[in-house]
Amino acid sequence: EELGKNKYIHINSNEYCIPNILNLSVVGIKPETMLHALEKYDIYISTQTACSTGTVSKSVYALTKDMERAKSSIRISLSHLTKEEDINYFLDCFNKCLNELSL
Repeated sequence: EELGKNKYIHINSNEYCIPNILNLSVVGIKPETMLHALEKYDIYISTQTACSTGTVSKSVYALTKDMERAKSSIRISLSHLTKEEDINYFLDCFNKCLNELSL
């Protein structure tokens, strides 16, 4: 919910997706750039979807029909060990990265 409040973030996951994986796009920021920005905070995400090859997520494109979203897709995985404080830390760091990357 918190990520969806940002106008630059597009949630690609829907009610039919695996509930512990969140796929989103930050149009204007390359997935690898966000990946490396979050690494500074010991947060590790994946780019695109598990079934992607190349620089465009075919799954995200099929779902959204938006090439920019398909090119800027990142994947965040949660587990049964993820706590609310982990999510809050992620949100804080993610927002810092967005600000640093100057959208």
